Amino acid sequence: MTTPAASPAKPLPAKTAPPANPNADDDILGKAYDPQIAGRLWGYVRPYRWKLAVAMVCMTLAMTGYVSGPYLIKVALDEGIAQGNSARLGQAVALYILAGLVFWAGTFFRIRIMASTGQNIIYDLRRQLFDHLQALALSFYSRYATGRLVSRLVNDVSVIREFIVWAIIAVARDFFDLFGITLAMLALNWRLSLLSFLVLPLMAVATEVFRRRARESYRQVRAAVGWVNAVLNENIVGVRVVQSFSREARNLDFFEQQVNGSLLQATNHAALITSVFFPTVDFIGSLALALVVYVGGLAVIGGLTGTTTAWGLPGITAGTLVAFALYIDRFFDPIRDLSQRYNTFQATMVSGERVFELLDTPVEVPDAPGAQPLPPIQGAVEFREVTFKYDPAGAPVLRDLSLRVPPGQTVALVGETGAGKSTLVKLLSRFYDVTAGAVLIDGVDVRTVTQASLRQ
Repeated sequence: MTTPAASPAKPLPAKTAPPANPNADDDILGKAYDPQIAGRLWGYVRPYRWKLAVAMVCMTLAMTGYVSGPYLIKVALDEGIAQGNSARLGQAVALYILAGLVFWAGTFFRIRIMASTGQNIIYDLRRQLFDHLQALALSFYSRYATGRLVSRLVNDVSVIREFIVWAIIAVARDFFDLFGITLAMLALNWRLSLLSFLVLPLMAVATEVFRRRARESYRQVRAAVGWVNAVLNENIVGVRVVQSFSREARNLDFFEQQVNGSLLQATNHAALITSVFFPTVDFIGSLALALVVYVGGLAVIGGLTGTTTAWGLPGITAGTLVAFALYIDRFFDPIRDLSQRYNTFQATMVSGERVFELLDTPVEVPDAPGAQPLPPIQGAVEFREVTFKYDPAGAPVLRDLSLRVPPGQTVALVGETGAGKSTLVKLLSRFYDVTAGAVLIDGVDVRTVTQASLRQ
């Protein structure tokens, strides 16, 4: 039996100390759209696709009521108030209330269905992750800090839940809103519609700038959150060591200045980007509204006086102008929301990549095909010319070790730290597989039996 004087130093994951690049685990921005990740996410949604279809129907009904509101106000103004027709006014008001009820009912059932469906989908995903983590070998946990794993199971899964529960239907709703509002505006007055669309290039530029800045900002926030989780977890788990060596002040200073400070800086930067973008969208919408109110107001005056405005617009009614102003106010809401949803979509691609990377981690110590339960143990243990390395590229911890212990005999393993004493127990329980040789219990190679029967 030969063993090295001490086991080689194994590379440990960054735990209480900051990594060279604290964002290393979150440094991948990912694609704006990754069909492979989207396809795998759809695999979790597919069993619930009929519920998703019902939610889409509810969303369509709700948005129909939403889009029809301004037009009914036009009818009330032009065909009711302006003509002194109280019956038509009452009819328009009743239809407006009905449209509001349709919007309320559609929104209620959509949210109810999607919230329940999304939780079921995430339940399935968390269950699969938990089951897979239990099957991974100890070598995996020696490479990954616990905080990083918790971040993937909690934070990344929550991002996916947010996307499935809210973003899928919300994106469809936003496009439906844009399509319906655009059609309504063109039907009311195509000239005023084209006039209001003049500000869209400004909106496109602002949205593109926001998208790029927000993408980088999101990566920084996600990286900072993951780092905070990792450091918090390792300090709590290792609190005995921290207190034994009186490291409280030093750890607090490190957490405050670097870890927590990094998260504060990242979130403040993200808040700055958001605080610039959304007022910009509102201002651009105000420009469009002001332009339409001015030119449309001249057209209303022209309609009342029987003249043509300098803009060449024929006369329009006051109800048309009011409805148009309401549509413009609603037109920019889905644009603003879609800009935010791009962030959610980007975050989902990154989180999906991280979650599926964890799910795709191979089980390093699987049961062999056809593995059978271990027969009742008599107690004979044999290490037959065992060589073992924790790191395939490193030096062996055990080299050509042969040891036989008959049933009922007690053996004491004595040696300095790192000589391989605990490694023998881990190999016997098959937490690791030997690099060469074999470990046998009652003459049966532990690699040929099920792990559940071996560890009972």
